[in-house]
Amino acid sequence: MLTDWNGIAIAAFSKAAAAFGEKRYSDAARGSIEFIMRNLFREGRLLHRYREGEAGIMASVDDYAFFVWGLLEYYESVFDEKYLALAISLCRDQFEHFWDEEFAGFFFTADDSEALIIRQKEIYDGALPSGNSVSILNILKIARLTADPELEEKAARMAAAFSSQISRHPASFSMHMNSLDFMLGPSFEIVIAGDRNSPETRRFLDALSGEYLPNKVVILKDEENEEEISRIAPYTQGHSPINGKTAAYICSNYECRLPTDDPARMLELIREGKSIDKVPG
Repeated sequence: MLTDWNGIAIAAFSKAAAAFGEKRYSDAARGSIEFIMRNLFREGRLLHRYREGEAGIMASVDDYAFFVWGLLEYYESVFDEKYLALAISLCRDQFEHFWDEEFAGFFFTADDSEALIIRQKEIYDGALPSGNSVSILNILKIARLTADPELEEKAARMAAAFSSQISRHPASFSMHMNSLDFMLGPSFEIVIAGDRNSPETRRFLDALSGEYLPNKVVILKDEENEEEISRIAPYTQGHSPINGKTAAYICSNYECRLPTDDPARMLELIREGKSIDKVPG
């Protein structure tokens, strides 16, 4: 059982659960997440593999990147904030042990792994995406979810660091191009404020699932998780239902439109935002 491959599977099952509303997919994703949380951590650090009852091998950047990717996708399929908090925590650990402060990007091995002559950085996206390509997208999503400009800056540094290599043959870096598409925008930060168990809230979530919107992050905020969500994403403190009805707050690059209590209007606001031509500075 490999952490990195399971991270990809978690992301896939979570996307399927959100798109098709199939609980069996989210159950499969949760089962894998819970297994990793129980068996593949040692002294707070992630491990790479589990075999015949034994976990071992310090995690590589792929293990961190792919598992964080899975956690972020899973959060947006079930909106249990503990998985979002875990993704953010693991992202911090990844920076602590893999980040190249001088030239940007993540080394494949941790700073306290077995000593090597050269610590390599992978960027090529083949049958599996590279840890660096996935990490850029993870960092951008966490930055938008938490309104953290330092993470945005680090993602931009990574894009610049690899730009010369990628510009020579962009078709070999498909996941990285997805991350750049999110970075250049338009992308959206969407907060749904309302009772997660209400039919109204479900209509908003179903409307989002029915649209192809890869460049978005979504937060669900209700009375049960208000304190934790406000801690993770302080900018949501003023986001609340409208006259007791579920409301959607649509933002792009931290600029927000007036909230709406109509799912159809929510999609209109997103489409209007997508039609705006944005030229990178």
